[in-house]
Amino acid sequence: MINKIYENIKKIIKENKTFLIVLLFTTIILNIPLPYYIYAPGGIKNVQDNLKIEESYKSKGSFNMVYIKEYKGSLSTLILAKLKNYQIEKIDKKDYRKITKEDYLSNKIFLNAANYNALKIALEYANKEYTVKDKKIYTTYILNDKTTNLKVGDIVTKVNNKDVYNFYDLSNALEKNKEIQEFEIITNNKEKNIKTASYYDYEGYKVLGIVFYEVGKINTYKKIEINFDKNESGPSAGLITALAIYNSLVKEDITKGMKIVGTGTIEIDGSVGSIGGIEYKLEAAIKNNADIFLVPNGENYDKVMNLIKENNYNIKVYGVSSFEDALDLLK
Repeated sequence: MINKIYENIKKIIKENKTFLIVLLFTTIILNIPLPYYIYAPGGIKNVQDNLKIEESYKSKGSFNMVYIKEYKGSLSTLILAKLKNYQIEKIDKKDYRKITKEDYLSNKIFLNAANYNALKIALEYANKEYTVKDKKIYTTYILNDKTTNLKVGDIVTKVNNKDVYNFYDLSNALEKNKEIQEFEIITNNKEKNIKTASYYDYEGYKVLGIVFYEVGKINTYKKIEINFDKNESGPSAGLITALAIYNSLVKEDITKGMKIVGTGTIEIDGSVGSIGGIEYKLEAAIKNNADIFLVPNGENYDKVMNLIKENNYNIKVYGVSSFEDALDLLK
């Protein structure tokens, strides 16, 4: 029986030899790695799946984060990207998808800061008591590494001889017109004093070339855990996470049974910041039958509304500038 099957396979291969060789070479050519990355619509995920809150109120609807898919460049993915009008990004072959230690650390701090801000804002608006300890100001992202010798992950304790305990302290201590700033930092668990530039000239303006974020530990009246998957990073789910936590802490269900998709960063003061790839996130929200899509006001909102008009999409989109905007809208 086995010999018969083997003979049949040999016969098929022999009869289709040319076709199989062409198919093999075509497959190899289509999948040769090329120095490009393609960004495309992803999917949505119920943020409640990332939360563990004891004795929480249940929602009839859902709050959903939205994500973008990223493909490595090859002839097949480039053809698909051209047909679908997806974003194609050319990268240096030397740096072909090289995720550095700084990239990983930066994304981790962004996510931790977003979760910290989301929990803090949700507790405040739900009128729940909480305390914060171990607040630290992290150097999170360096926009222009030629202007500073600060590194991602450095903890700032003093600026220009002024103690820094939170983000507001940092903002007040930085001197915009001072070319060189004095920092006291903790780097690799060691205290260090450095003098460094933090502002640089960009198109005639003085620009802060470093992103700092405040992160602390929040203690509250019940156990609340926020757990994201290892492959989930960045701050763009901040707004929707804050809304999901808030809805779990109050009796009124502000989802009203709807599937709500949202994107946007959440800052320490409750303001909502813009994100990248909004066009792909819109497509993902539509594909997954969202009832409402919450987006940051400004450039993100304008782009989404233009796309809706151009493509005659059927979805309710609302632009928000703060957590309070989103809360008032849903209430």
